[in-house]
Amino acid sequence: MSNPSPDRDRARERLSRYWPILARHRFRMAAILALQASGILLGLASPFVMQLAIDRILIAREVRWLLPLTVALFVSSSVGVVLSGFSGYLHTWLATRVAVEMRFRLYRHLQRLPLSFYVRARVGDLQARMGSDLGEIQAFLTEVPIAVAGSVLTLCGVIGLLIYYSPLLFVISLLFAPAAGLLMRRFQRRLQEDARSIRDRNAELASQLQEGFLGVRFIRAYRLERREAGRFLGKNREIISRVLRYQVLTTIASAVPGTLIALGTVVTFYLGARAVIDERMTLGALVAFGIYQVRLYGPVQGLFGMWLRWQRVKAALDRVGELLDEEAEPQRGGERPPLPPLRGAIAFERVSFSYRAGVPVLDGLSFAVEPGERVALVGASGAGKSTILDLLFGFQTPESGAVRVDGVSLAQVRIGSLREQIAVVSQDTFLFHATLRENLACGRSGASAAEVESAAEAAGVTAFARAWPLGLETMVGERGTALSGGQRQRVSIARALLRRAPLLILDEATSQLDLEAETALRAVLHHGGATLLAVTHRVDRLQAFDRVLELEAGRIVWAGSGSEWSARRAAGAAPDRSER
Repeated sequence: MSNPSPDRDRARERLSRYWPILARHRFRMAAILALQASGILLGLASPFVMQLAIDRILIAREVRWLLPLTVALFVSSSVGVVLSGFSGYLHTWLATRVAVEMRFRLYRHLQRLPLSFYVRARVGDLQARMGSDLGEIQAFLTEVPIAVAGSVLTLCGVIGLLIYYSPLLFVISLLFAPAAGLLMRRFQRRLQEDARSIRDRNAELASQLQEGFLGVRFIRAYRLERREAGRFLGKNREIISRVLRYQVLTTIASAVPGTLIALGTVVTFYLGARAVIDERMTLGALVAFGIYQVRLYGPVQGLFGMWLRWQRVKAALDRVGELLDEEAEPQRGGERPPLPPLRGAIAFERVSFSYRAGVPVLDGLSFAVEPGERVALVGASGAGKSTILDLLFGFQTPESGAVRVDGVSLAQVRIGSLREQIAVVSQDTFLFHATLRENLACGRSGASAAEVESAAEAAGVTAFARAWPLGLETMVGERGTALSGGQRQRVSIARALLRRAPLLILDEATSQLDLEAETALRAVLHHGGATLLAVTHRVDRLQAFDRVLELEAGRIVWAGSGSEWSARRAAGAAPDRSER
């Protein structure tokens, strides 16, 4: 049998990551515990008052006790309600604040992970881990410590009072507790494995839903609705099967120990009743003992429920912990001052890079771009064009050689300050689920309304927005589904114009525009003296570029002006190797 201690240690280590968040709210936690303790002490007094009422009023007929005991019961219950209300408010405040901090911490960590992580990650799975898994951990952190403290305090108080009333009956009531504890431990690993399995299946279902919504056009075009519905139904049935199996196991794990505890209660009642008949115990004392005994098992069952919950939380800790264990993208040059305003010079000096060992994408690549120069990169898919852009942005790091901007190696600069001075227009334009104006304004923080509208006019966005009743205030839908491909690219171009960056990157930026619109927009983009580096498959439209660099297998195999490239193609010397 495997030793469970490594799993326990790992779970505790991962849980300890969140203690600093709770520590920041320790005074609120202390206030909640104080209110809870006060309510528990009031609750423990009620059975004692009940004993006095039975023995003094109902049995001994001492009427003078009636009013004081009635007032005592009313005051204790009223004060308990008030304390519970304050405690509930503070707990809600604590839970919501901790949830926000935990989500923010995980979100910021995900933002810092390298792009390679997102290549292998599933969006639906990430949503599930950040949603239900993190919520399970948050609830455990904010509820269980308070509940455990309350249960322990109740147990201590109840045990003390039970011993006060009858040490013998108390010992008898605990005879079956060891057997119940052994049974609980027997179910531990199985419950933990099943809880993890359910969470994994739910994450898979969330991923399929994400794919189905994003790929709805493709699914309908290829008539895959029935297949996708079948997959969806199959995953749901599998989840239902696992949930039902987990529920059966949970019921057995709690019912068997509960039955043993109930048996102890029955035996205790029998012996206590005999003691009352033999006048060795008052009726009020037996009633109070019975109430306290019931209250003893409440905290015990609560602790057992928290133990079952811990099995679920360990699965959630594993899933969220796997994300937090991912190594964040190094913040290169984070301690250095930001870059000064760029002139726009770019240099690749004998740069080599590969995604897989022994399969180079760039092989000793060298080229330079002068400030204000317009350079186009062409070549077949896999030639290394997109990798050049990733290296320039600092998304990847060269295995050898250096990438320089204005003569400074990227390995020696704060990458964030470089990215702030680059504008990008790509084929795959990302749009937020917001208005057209808001999507334009994110091109430059603090841009005025007049600047946004000017960029929209220059990029041709205003031309199609005028046809809509709300104009620039129109919602574009998730990922810009309300816009055509060409319209999305015009939005991307407007963002680049608004950014006013000294370095402009075009990654298939005009692939969905007609020739006339492309020519007009390129003229607008070229205006202003920014350095322009373009990746394109439109090899028949490169006359306006100062230079064209053709790549093959990570090396430059031809370089010349845009007009030379056109003349070479016209002469048939440049085969169309850049088409996908």
